[in-house]
Amino acid sequence: MSTAGERDHSDAGEHGHGGPRTDSTQAAATENGRALELLKTSETRYRRLFETARDGILLLDADTGEITDVNPFLLDLLGYPYKEIAGKKLWEIGPFVDRAGAKQAFEKLQKDRFIRYENLPLETAAGTRIQVEFVSNTYPVGGKDVIQCNIRDIAQRKLAEKEAEVALRASELKYRQVVENASEAIFVAQGGRLVFLNPATASMIGHSGEELTARPFVDFIHPDDRDMVLERHRARTRGEEPPSVYAFRVVREDGAVRWVELKTVLIEWQGEPATLNLMGDITARRQAESERERLLERQIVINRVTLALGNLMDLQAILRTLHREVRTLVDADGFFLSRYHKDTGLITALFAIDDGVERDVSTFPPLPLAPEGKGMQSQVLRTGRPLSVPDWLEGERRMQTVYHIASDGTFAPPPPEDEREECTKSALLVPMMLQGEPMGVLQVQSNRPNAYSDEDADLLAGLANVAAISVQNALLVEETRRAAAQVRQGLEGTIQAVALTTEMRDPYTAGHQQRVTRLACAIAEKMELGEERVEGLRVAGLLHDVGKVSVPAELLSKPAALTPAEFSLVKTHPQTGYDILKGISFPWPVAEIVLEHHERLDGSGYPRGLRCEAISLEAKILAVADVVEAMVSHRPYRPALGVDKALGELEAGAGTLYDPEVVKACLQLFHGGYAISTPLPEANMV
Repeated sequence: MSTAGERDHSDAGEHGHGGPRTDSTQAAATENGRALELLKTSETRYRRLFETARDGILLLDADTGEITDVNPFLLDLLGYPYKEIAGKKLWEIGPFVDRAGAKQAFEKLQKDRFIRYENLPLETAAGTRIQVEFVSNTYPVGGKDVIQCNIRDIAQRKLAEKEAEVALRASELKYRQVVENASEAIFVAQGGRLVFLNPATASMIGHSGEELTARPFVDFIHPDDRDMVLERHRARTRGEEPPSVYAFRVVREDGAVRWVELKTVLIEWQGEPATLNLMGDITARRQAESERERLLERQIVINRVTLALGNLMDLQAILRTLHREVRTLVDADGFFLSRYHKDTGLITALFAIDDGVERDVSTFPPLPLAPEGKGMQSQVLRTGRPLSVPDWLEGERRMQTVYHIASDGTFAPPPPEDEREECTKSALLVPMMLQGEPMGVLQVQSNRPNAYSDEDADLLAGLANVAAISVQNALLVEETRRAAAQVRQGLEGTIQAVALTTEMRDPYTAGHQQRVTRLACAIAEKMELGEERVEGLRVAGLLHDVGKVSVPAELLSKPAALTPAEFSLVKTHPQTGYDILKGISFPWPVAEIVLEHHERLDGSGYPRGLRCEAISLEAKILAVADVVEAMVSHRPYRPALGVDKALGELEAGAGTLYDPEVVKACLQLFHGGYAISTPLPEANMV
């Protein structure tokens, strides 16, 4: 380690007798050194650029015209050594063919500070003439003007230009052949006329080339598309940007209409705006698109009808909805739908609308399936295919078996043909297919002749198949309901007979089960239980004391209080009733309601001592109705206690013995004027 004295001595020896340098002096020296270093680096960089440039470069004294430097590329280009170029004036060196012109150029350069020659002739040391691009600029360097001449050999460029010209001619020939032989129409439009077109244009539009160029182009466009095409052409030539690809129709010389698609761009043709157009025939594509759109619309309609019918189960609602949908699609001055019964060979009317009036088809007689080749509906049912009748009268004569139904539903002879001006002129009949078999016929009629197309037949056939499922389901539902009604009527009779048998054993409580049932149903409706649950409660109410058949009749009519043993015997009737009813397949839990109607919320009831939620709501309702009816009615062992006593009992036992919501509903009924003697409503069994 050096001492402080050693450091001072060293500093003194380095800085000389002048003493230590100041900080500012030292900083300036450092900065100057850095600047010199940057200058050397810059000079080296630009020297390398000068020496490696792929253009020839001369540097001249701007005052004398003496060449101060020349780069290697130019020496190689001209074939001269450095000493024969450097140090001489520009116009003195051998390469310049026109030395007087070179001197004049130097004088002009001194004045204008810039000069350029596109094709300056120079001569190499070997005597070869070359064409160069000569560009000179004057600029200051270190306070003195310097001239830099950049010299570029354009021989390769000239050769490339010549080759390009040859290639262009070949390309023009090639592309002319392409244009002439193209299958796509190619033409130039200017001022509303065709100024150039290939043979495919004439072939596609269907007119000769001479005719196409002689007349305005819009003459060959469909009248409905002319304004659109002309306006877009004019807008494009004005510099606007209308759609560059669009379709329209052209009319051929033979009158045929073809769809074309045009792709157009703005160009200049002989100095004026024009459009270059490529046109293809898209008739087949448009027809395919139209077919797809037709099928899509058909599917949308079928889906809509399917959704509309899917929400319906009533047959008449289904048929009216179907009629409403069909008449939005085709003529339907008459609309008829019939059902075919394969087992009997009969055709029955399900729905009929004639001139907007719905007919009562229940009066229409069934029609037999007509022989082969006869009868319009019969032919549809036999073939399973649509039948279009463009001329109704001719169809009648051909089919022979045609029925006319009078307003009273009976068959009537058809009116004379000369009296049928406002009658059916055409018709379309389609089968309603279900699992591959016709189950009916949908028929529409029009007061116009030939009103239906093949597309109408396809659409209506699709709708008919959708309708067949809904109609069949509705018919099954109706048949099921009729069968269920018959079963319920039989069940109702049985229930009433059992209830009457029970009450005949106890004449003092005659009508008790009906009155309890009436009150229980009223409470259930007040609580908004729903129609099905109320019906189940009604049946359970009518049968709730059926178990008393096992109790001796003398106990039921005993005029005194029962002994504990006797009461124990009476308490068996819910279980007995359950045992009697549990084997019957009711659509409601009737046996369980009967078993629980003497249970109480606190578990003090019988026969099982159930509590709270373990007791069904229907049993809770029946319990309240049973208590009220018993208290307001006479018994062999006591007189009637009255409504007030009965309601007081409910209020006192609400929440402990009786369900509070059921008690609340019962009280509301009586406060609203309910009377215990109100007649029992008719059973809702049918």
